[in-house]
Amino acid sequence: MIQLPMPKTIVYLIRHGRASGNRAHILNGCRRDAKLTRLGHMQANELARKWKFRPDIIISSPMKRAMSTARPLAKKLKIKIVGEPLLVEQDCGDWTGKNYYRLMQTHPSYFFYDEGTVTTYMVKVPGGESWATICKRARKFLAKMKKEYAGKKIVAVSHGVFMHACWSIVKKIPAPEIYRINIRNTHWRRLEL
Repeated sequence: MIQLPMPKTIVYLIRHGRASGNRAHILNGCRRDAKLTRLGHMQANELARKWKFRPDIIISSPMKRAMSTARPLAKKLKIKIVGEPLLVEQDCGDWTGKNYYRLMQTHPSYFFYDEGTVTTYMVKVPGGESWATICKRARKFLAKMKKEYAGKKIVAVSHGVFMHACWSIVKKIPAPEIYRINIRNTHWRRLEL
């Protein structure tokens, strides 16, 4: 008997809309449950209006900014949102609520360098999650999606650093090169698992 290959699991990872603190370069992380700004709500509505793919499930980080981004799409598609704690943003630890540009100046060794220039992305955070820890969580999330939703189309609303970690794993692009891929608010990436 010929065994047909299992269809790929497709994950559409979406970054939440603009949240309070984003424009001021504040580290919200997972400890600061920032709400969407007015612009963020407009971005979420626009995303839903333009969305063309019918997923089997919509999964979201339980954080306000992600759930508020997922709601207009879920309403349009008449699909219930499933909260997924693995999708939360990086734990910024002691740096939660601080401006990352100032931290880059005072603690440059905590940030990734790309071609000799310090980036806005952190290798490690005092009292928070390192890049390696985020990647471990991203691997766990991707394995869970592949196992529990094999062959399905999934919309997953998450956060920038976590999305970079997932993209890095699937596309095998290491940090800091992965950060050359700009993921703006409500932008999405399609991953095949």
